[in-house]
Amino acid sequence: MDEPNELIREHLQLIYDNTRDLVFLIEVGRNRDYRVVSVNPAYLERTQLHRDRVVGRPIEDVLRDDHLEYVRSRYDEAVACRGLHRYETRTTLRGETIYLDTTLVPVFDADGRCTHLIGVSRDISDNKRERQALRHEKQRAENYLDIAEALILALDRDATVTLLNRKGYDMLGYPEGSLLGRNWCELCIAPDKRTAFMARLRRAIDAGEVGRNINYVATSSGERRLINWANALIHNDDGDVVGVLSSGEDITDRRLAEQAMIASQRVLAANEVAAAVAHDFNNSLQGILGNIELALVSDEDEALRAHLDTAAKLADDAARRLQVLRGTSAGASGDGEVLDLNELIDDVIAQTQPL
Repeated sequence: MDEPNELIREHLQLIYDNTRDLVFLIEVGRNRDYRVVSVNPAYLERTQLHRDRVVGRPIEDVLRDDHLEYVRSRYDEAVACRGLHRYETRTTLRGETIYLDTTLVPVFDADGRCTHLIGVSRDISDNKRERQALRHEKQRAENYLDIAEALILALDRDATVTLLNRKGYDMLGYPEGSLLGRNWCELCIAPDKRTAFMARLRRAIDAGEVGRNINYVATSSGERRLINWANALIHNDDGDVVGVLSSGEDITDRRLAEQAMIASQRVLAANEVAAAVAHDFNNSLQGILGNIELALVSDEDEALRAHLDTAAKLADDAARRLQVLRGTSAGASGDGEVLDLNELIDDVIAQTQPL
């Protein structure tokens, strides 16, 4: 007896009898018909089938009709590829839906013909359900990101984009998915601001502290949009900070509206001041005019009367112009005023002649 080979066979038999995986041996006929040669105890236990119901029978007698063609095509592929072949199946055992991950290994004779398939099926139901749950959770998170009205952005420490939601792509004007793996700084930050941006990003990651900030980003068309950011740190499984997750609100239009309102308020304030000054000057001029008119009535000195006439004319003209100023500052549009150039020159001469 070859003791080493016998020992190997004993070990293999021990594994075959005690593994929880379903192990089976399939004979491959010359016409690609398949027959079950052997199954291990775990196979019988899980399927609740008697050995005589399985061993020595063609697969048509063992498999359900809805699985037969699928499994047969997998067997054909394993024989054709002449190497290890894997596939996944969903079936029902003991009234419970389970998922099996099956590996087939073809066995060849001396002439190179495939005579058998060794199969091992492992129950991956728990793993499959966990993956399905994770996939559903991921899909739900992606749906949330897609319907969120805020720009959602994730960057690693080198400012590489690892996540950007649909709102972000719409706002920036890029095709969805086109920014993943690309550098945010180079795409969306002005050249003269990039060094400062990278310094702030790495300082936040190294210090483990982020908060809120406001900065401009550039769209694909070159338009600048002002974004109000709320930031959070991204950790890996070891707890190390590997990036920043940010939620951004576009406040460009709001800021422009605020600036326009401030400018309007300044104009209104200036108009109010101008109206108040005009009112005060107008009151003073009315007093001056009244006194000049009294002097003209009572004084008979021709030279003095000439000066008083000029003063009265100038005061009246100033009062008229202040009245126009008051109307303009109060929001009146006015129809404008036609000026007599000769009269204007006479006024200038009359004001400057005494000097």
